[in-house]
Amino acid sequence: MFTMAGRGARAALKLLSFKKRQLYSLGTPKHRAGSYFYYTNFALDLNKRTLVHSLKEIVPDKNQNTSAILGNERSKYFQSSHALDNSRESLDKALSILSLKYTRLGHIDIVDLQNAVTECENSSLLTLNDCQVLLEYAVPVLEEEYRPCASIVKSFKELLSREGVNPTLNDIETYFKLCLLADIPVSLQDVLSMLDQYSLKASRELLEVVILNMGKHGDIENATNVVAYLREHSLPITEAIFSGLILAHGGSGDISGIQSVVDVMNSIKIKPSHITYGALLEAYGMCGNTDELPRVMNKMEQENIKLSHSRMADCLLSLVKWHHSGEEFQNIDKIISDGANMPYRIEHSEDPIRLLYRRCCHQWSLKNTPELNLRHQLHTSYPYIYVR
Repeated sequence: MFTMAGRGARAALKLLSFKKRQLYSLGTPKHRAGSYFYYTNFALDLNKRTLVHSLKEIVPDKNQNTSAILGNERSKYFQSSHALDNSRESLDKALSILSLKYTRLGHIDIVDLQNAVTECENSSLLTLNDCQVLLEYAVPVLEEEYRPCASIVKSFKELLSREGVNPTLNDIETYFKLCLLADIPVSLQDVLSMLDQYSLKASRELLEVVILNMGKHGDIENATNVVAYLREHSLPITEAIFSGLILAHGGSGDISGIQSVVDVMNSIKIKPSHITYGALLEAYGMCGNTDELPRVMNKMEQENIKLSHSRMADCLLSLVKWHHSGEEFQNIDKIISDGANMPYRIEHSEDPIRLLYRRCCHQWSLKNTPELNLRHQLHTSYPYIYVR
């Protein structure tokens, strides 16, 4: 029964299409109107309401002449084109604001970045170049502000997966760098599946960014998988890769594992730089070995490697995140004191604490954990703290 009904409907559509062509060839509006009602009744006899609806869209109204009908269609077309132009205009304006603020002020507010992301999400005219501009300006925002940006970064993946965008390997590397800055954990499978989606292969630079992310989350399993992938594909294992392994061992509480990575580096003649020493400070902070931290600082002084405020803040944050800051922050005070005693290394002990405070706000502002009290405690213990 359904088959016969379907055949009847298809036959009716063919007949209506033929009659529609005849209808437009007729001379007078009156004749066209009469034909309209005739073929509409024919459709009703078939009990196909969808056909009637379609006829009303394609057949002229009896009170309109041909010129009026064409005028209406032309108006609809230009209204649609104008809406597309507005979509492109608002998107270009949002991206130009990012460029203007970064060029003239050297700073982009996270609200401006969020507005640009929203415009990209709402636009049907998004291009690869738009995504690349957005990625370019998102990096300094996340590097400088330390605000919760995970939701924004997750939107980038959806934008890059838009039809016709087709990101490059460099774009994907920038995306995973944003994941690192926004403290979004990733796995090797996440990386490989995204690369497979665009028929791309992983590079050493991309895997360096990814393994650092894994290290900061103490994900020793995925960090080890990255090293295995590098060996399998004959990619070099660099200092940044070893630093990621150091962080991963620190996050898993494996102090002997940290030293074993350093021993391997020494055996293959990789000289530690500020990258390795920064990872060591953070890793020992993650596992709560505060006795090793001054030794690493002294080693840095012997090698004439500057201990920056940012590196010190990363070390302090690792103590806080992994619950090794001590009661009333005595471990933090100890590390700050040791750093301040290093000649020309840390001139103002306030700056790392300010960075620590801001990063604590970034880490826990959206999480319902006991560490939410840390911001108040830090502000009470160190009243000179301010947050931009």
